[in-house]
Amino acid sequence: ENRILIAQQLDAMTDMMEEWVRGSACLDKKYRMQLARIQFEGKERGLTADQVHVFQDENGHLYIRGMVCTKWGGAVPVKNYIRAVSDAMGQNFCAAKDTRALVTRMPEEIVLYEEARYFVLPGIAAKKKDDSVMSGDSFLTRTMDGGRYVAAISDGMGSGIAANRESEMVVELLDKFLEAGFRKET
Repeated sequence: ENRILIAQQLDAMTDMMEEWVRGSACLDKKYRMQLARIQFEGKERGLTADQVHVFQDENGHLYIRGMVCTKWGGAVPVKNYIRAVSDAMGQNFCAAKDTRALVTRMPEEIVLYEEARYFVLPGIAAKKKDDSVMSGDSFLTRTMDGGRYVAAISDGMGSGIAANRESEMVVELLDKFLEAGFRKET
């Protein structure tokens, strides 16, 4: 069983590497007017945006990568760049989750994703088995970059402390896989 699991993990890593090599579709030619407008809108907000490119992911959603810094030093909120891109593209964009709040004189890559049309407001309710110390179930909810949302439930481990530990390990492993970029099929 362990060999099969390891083989599946290696297959998943191979899939990830192949996906990275293929990359996303670059749409710079299609959006060249908007890219020029991003430069202009950025300058109006005290920013310099270089090497800005428009990409489309496997789900057809747009994302934009660019090297951004301030024109005159100091610090400018990233939301100014987000507004510049959104105005230039004619639709709303949001920053990747690990993006810094301020743009400084040092150029830094900023990735913006097409804003999702919907959002999820999760809620949970849990109850342990009557004669048990604790529930053996665990769950995960996670907002991903690009507007994707993941919800997972680990059930069927039994009840009690040992079942809860195993269930939490499964959910934590899934969370780490998602963070590392594993695809949903994996």
